[in-house]
Amino acid sequence: HVHINDDTILLLFIANGVTAVRNMAGAPFHLELRQKVFEGEILGPTIFAASPILEGIDKVWQSSVGVKTKQEASMYVSKFKSEGYDFIKIYHTLPDSLYNEVLRIADSIDIPVVGHMPFGVDIQEILSSSQYSIEHVDLRPISSNVPMNEKIWMVGSSRKWLCPTLLVYKHMQTSFADSSLPIEYEQYVDTGTREFWQQGFRYPNNVYDMHKNMALGMFRHGGRYIAGTDCLNSYVLAGFSIHDELQEMVTAGIPEYDVLKTGTTNAAEFLKRHQQAGTIEGGKTA
Repeated sequence: HVHINDDTILLLFIANGVTAVRNMAGAPFHLELRQKVFEGEILGPTIFAASPILEGIDKVWQSSVGVKTKQEASMYVSKFKSEGYDFIKIYHTLPDSLYNEVLRIADSIDIPVVGHMPFGVDIQEILSSSQYSIEHVDLRPISSNVPMNEKIWMVGSSRKWLCPTLLVYKHMQTSFADSSLPIEYEQYVDTGTREFWQQGFRYPNNVYDMHKNMALGMFRHGGRYIAGTDCLNSYVLAGFSIHDELQEMVTAGIPEYDVLKTGTTNAAEFLKRHQQAGTIEGGKTA
């Protein structure tokens, strides 16, 4: 789970041993970049490209597509599939009726839906749906009438693919005055990203231990994890951040062996490439 804003950061992935990424907020640029990497025109990780983000009318991001009707939801899912995106990306602002329409159309044309848990959709409805992955897995805003321990059990035992992105939560809850925030990463990014980091969203209170406890609880109840960092958000740098993310999962209490699987065998299974990648075997790709 990454966000690529230009091709200059691709070498940061390769330098840190990252050979495949999921870009999670798509644009035509990312389809072009995916092709250039595939053809060897530029050096970079294999790119799996999610569509532009589908939101409800109260959009978080200007670059997202806000949908108001089922007809619009259907049209955009079909459009993004025809344009060649690998996934449909949804956001937490998508209302119940449009969420179900996105899933219905996506299922009918065989394109997976990935992204946030919509805040206005019941947790059981989400977990019984065909949504392929849940990103970030902050369960606090979802179905507030359901006790947290029960939600943790429900999500973990659902066997949905989960991408916890712990590191970005940690950085969004770390004061700018805290020496643990990797300010030195600013030298690797463009001016726009640097300003975004410096002015970015911060949590009013530090509840990071709660995020780690949610991640551990869902793992213990059977949660299937894939690695992702949500770079380039909040001092989460391309490439470097994957090592920090894996360490955060370990400090949360997830066994090291299972953490390593999130970026190898689990990732390959999620991408349906386990016959070609994910383990060290003759004939497989890195």
